Amino acid sequence: MFEYARAPEEEPMSSHQLPNGWVAQPACRRIEGARSYEFHRAYSPENCLDEGRSYWLVAEPNAQGEPKLTSLSLDEARRAHPELAYGEFSSSLTAGARVDAWLAELASGAARH
Repeated sequence: MFEYARAPEEEPMSSHQLPNGWVAQPACRRIEGARSYEFHRAYSPENCLDEGRSYWLVAEPNAQGEPKLTSLSLDEARRAHPELAYGEFSSSLTAGARVDAWLAELASGAARH
């Protein structure tokens, strides 16, 4: 299932850590099984899109049924894939296996350091 933005009455899944004054705008959401993928565009206080800080937020239920949230910004994904373009990263078709693979690479890289 894929959705553009969200209905006004829906709550955002969470806020990703952005610097003070920055804003995240939900752009799309995709649900695959128990996991939900939501892409957010990051804007500076001057209202300029920052592609590198834009991010995917992934939610899945933990053992208690509460959402476990994980996020991945384009800057983080580019650590393993320097050539990764914003258009590819932000595409609604990217949600799912690609985002999961990038998160796994980031986690394994962090574990080695």
